[in-house]
Amino acid sequence: NAHLARELAQRAISSRNARLSLGRLQGSPLLLTEPDLRLDAAHGLASLAEQRRAVRAELQGLTGMAPLKAFLTQLEAKVEYVARGGDPRLLEGCLNIVLTG
Repeated sequence: NAHLARELAQRAISSRNARLSLGRLQGSPLLLTEPDLRLDAAHGLASLAEQRRAVRAELQGLTGMAPLKAFLTQLEAKVEYVARGGDPRLLEGCLNIVLTG
């Protein structure tokens, strides 16, 4: 999980750098705010959960495509498992898919 923490910190710093002007960046200490860490309402966990619900609803709204729906449901379960500390090697492999129908 140290890799995840490093990645989140790098993203927050990049967000801060994009938000502030060069003059303010040079003269200010490194201070990360909620928007930099994406903890605000537009980017926080509640927003992510809402986006996931919308994607699930759209997927369930597709006509037919039972094998694809089952595959994506299994993939979602694997992602949740890894997010909770499971072995990330579980997600290795080619995930290129072609939707037809």
